[in-house]
Amino acid sequence: MKKRILSLLLVFAIVFSLIPSTALAVADTQGASAEQANPFADVKETDWFYDTVQYARVNGFFSGTSATTFEPNGTMTRGMFVTVLGRMAGVDADRYQGESSLSDVPADAYYAPYVAWAVKHGVTAGTGGGKFSPDAFINREQMAVFFVRYFEKFDVDYTTDAVITTTSADIDTVSPYARDAVLKLWKTGLLNGDGVNFNPAGNASRAQAASTVLQMPAWAQPERITRPSSPSKTREASSSSLSSSQSPFSLVTTLKWVFSNSSTRGICPRKVR
Repeated sequence: MKKRILSLLLVFAIVFSLIPSTALAVADTQGASAEQANPFADVKETDWFYDTVQYARVNGFFSGTSATTFEPNGTMTRGMFVTVLGRMAGVDADRYQGESSLSDVPADAYYAPYVAWAVKHGVTAGTGGGKFSPDAFINREQMAVFFVRYFEKFDVDYTTDAVITTTSADIDTVSPYARDAVLKLWKTGLLNGDGVNFNPAGNASRAQAASTVLQMPAWAQPERITRPSSPSKTREASSSSLSSSQSPFSLVTTLKWVFSNSSTRGICPRKVR
């Protein structure tokens, strides 16, 4: 029986500085507590991503690029993304320590156990030549592949009521290996780019990825999830890109936003924690 998505994605992914702080605790259920504990000077309460970043931080999906910075406009890397995906799935990192079979994944890297998990379960096969390219920026077609493989390998129901018969005008520019995943998410309405093009080579910022974390399935780690106190408080980056009939916390809304808003290439975090 398929696991039901109550609300989802991330990352995602999330991710992105991704080694949790040693004493990361789940905050109180009220947003006020998270606000008082906000350690990031570059994440203001007036920012559209404020609540999503705090939610992701409080629940241990990712920390900052330093003790006081989050770098919301920094671009997500493959290592960051797979880490977030693994945390969304409730992966016990200790079970996969030292199991990575890819040559460019150091055993002590924060993302190593999550790469090992993803490889073992067929969520990724790397980038070829026995490598994963963890520091490379992840693009939209790669994220689509990660999402679909994750959904299907772990029996996550990502179907919707959408009836979409069109395909993106730039579908021919999507890499052959990613075309099936892109088409599946496009047809379900979970992503449709700008409504015409998918922009497969586009990247996602850390703030955008964090917004996907807010939509993570409640079934992954229900005992750890502490959602913001008021969904209506969530700042949206582009209200015009969201359907008024969708909840801000729905999988459809978040994926459509992440994939429909082209992000400029931010600064890749110098330090991933």
